[in-house]
Amino acid sequence: MELPKALQQFLSEPIVMEMMCLPYHYPEINQFEDFQDGYRINGNTGEDLTGVQNGDWLPEYYVICQNYFADPFMIKMNESSEGFPVYYARHGSGRWDFEKISPNLQAFKDELFYFSKLDENTKEYIQYLETQKDLKSELWAELYQSLKEGTPLQAEIEDVELHVEIWIYGKLILTTIGENKIKIAHFLKQHFKITGAEALALTDQLPIVLGHFAEKFAVNLQVELRHLGAEVIFIADE
Repeated sequence: MELPKALQQFLSEPIVMEMMCLPYHYPEINQFEDFQDGYRINGNTGEDLTGVQNGDWLPEYYVICQNYFADPFMIKMNESSEGFPVYYARHGSGRWDFEKISPNLQAFKDELFYFSKLDENTKEYIQYLETQKDLKSELWAELYQSLKEGTPLQAEIEDVELHVEIWIYGKLILTTIGENKIKIAHFLKQHFKITGAEALALTDQLPIVLGHFAEKFAVNLQVELRHLGAEVIFIADE
């Protein structure tokens, strides 16, 4: 698949955001079609998951990046004349409800760059959202709330870290997937650097050893997976 130049440029200069609801994972240009697993196609069966009914993934949508929770940001390939407006949808609700969040790819990229400069200035970040964004939007409302309250996951990670020993080593094991199988598959895909089909297949092979770590350095993975509804255990070396 030949990607439009505007999309190639966007993907070649990814801006990874600190705020978890904003873009975090980007596809490699030569793996763009694989990145559509779980959205446009079923990575295991090759089944086309697109449709034209309310709540379906529309045939013209392609994922260009995901946030920390595998919620997708996408464009319509038939909107090149408009510079590819960017859309967003929550993942895992049983249907897709798309909202337009940027007029084009370049504006989206420029805004992400601006946000990256505001990470250390929460007050200005909040003020920008209050004056420039529709806070009825799911994405901007979530970002706004996260800034007002602090990042919940980071606070939880810091709390857990206070109660673990730095130099206890062991295995971190995923024992239960929970209800968000697709999101866990996306986590496994990124964690192990495997394909979407391989990650989906892996979810049926519990328990899964995620790695051997010092307990303190396993905390972020534990908190992230529990937030996604999974269960993990840390087993210290004997």
